Amino acid sequence: MKKTKRFVFDTNTLVSAFLLPQSVARQALDKARETGRLMLSKSTATSRSTSV
Repeated sequence: MKKTKRFVFDTNTLVSAFLLPQSVARQALDKARETGRLMLSKSTATSRSTSV
């Protein structure tokens, strides 16, 4: 049985990927989505920034 690749990104990388579509972070995120499964911690999934 083939195991699915799993990928974890930190919050800063995810923010960069969403804000900068041509960034290396976005390229890595897109590649991870194409080749495996993204994994998020509960804290990352529910975190909200209180400052801008």
